[in-house]
Amino acid sequence: MNDKQRAPRLAISFLPPRYRPYFWPVTISVLLIVLIVLVGYTLIRNYFDERNSQVSELLYQLSFNIEEGNAALLEGIYEEFESAASGEQLPYGAMAYGKWLFEQKNYGEAIRVYQKVVADADDVIARDLARLAMINVAFEVNDDGSNIQRLALEYESQDLYARMALNSLLGDVYAARGEYEDAISYYSDALSFAENIGDRNLSSAVRYKVGAMFSARIRKGVPSADEGAAPAAEPGQPALELPLLPPVGSEQPDPVE
Repeated sequence: MNDKQRAPRLAISFLPPRYRPYFWPVTISVLLIVLIVLVGYTLIRNYFDERNSQVSELLYQLSFNIEEGNAALLEGIYEEFESAASGEQLPYGAMAYGKWLFEQKNYGEAIRVYQKVVADADDVIARDLARLAMINVAFEVNDDGSNIQRLALEYESQDLYARMALNSLLGDVYAARGEYEDAISYYSDALSFAENIGDRNLSSAVRYKVGAMFSARIRKGVPSADEGAAPAAEPGQPALELPLLPPVGSEQPDPVE
């Protein structure tokens, strides 16, 4: 027997004789499986890399055209972005586009975009930011309050900052509608969250709003459901001699330290 005939047998001599016939078929099968897995992994990774690059480019185009005010291009860019973006990526473009639609008073399409975020976004904070935006839209279209309350009940976040943001916005909505008691109630809840957080600037800003509501109620002669005094203002902030809050969406005065 020459060396060429001996080599294959030596290669599998460590196996019991009954297993030797299966050595090469099993080895080749395993190698083929490993090769298929590697090829599949490479193809999947390339697909996601290409999609992420596409989404990044669309997000850039979306941001650029929003800044430039190119309304004619935005709809098509956003539709392409929405179809390509994952649940993690969607809020980055959708919230900016929804805000632009809101500013253009295209409230129906803004609501649709925000609803898409609520339905598909992975992050709970992103979903709740979309709900806050929809509350703002509902106020602008003179909603009777039912949708606003529904959105507030659907709010998911338990983070103190998030709860404070919700109650502060609801206070703004009811303040702008002249419903001072409801506004005071929501602002008081927001103040409680701000104090629990321990953020003095936030507490000061919310106290400003509470004081403004007590002042507005007194000037308008609105009877109070609760005759208690307004929360004490921070030093330098008179609680009962402040102007009415501006409409939702406008800038608030800076709190006085």
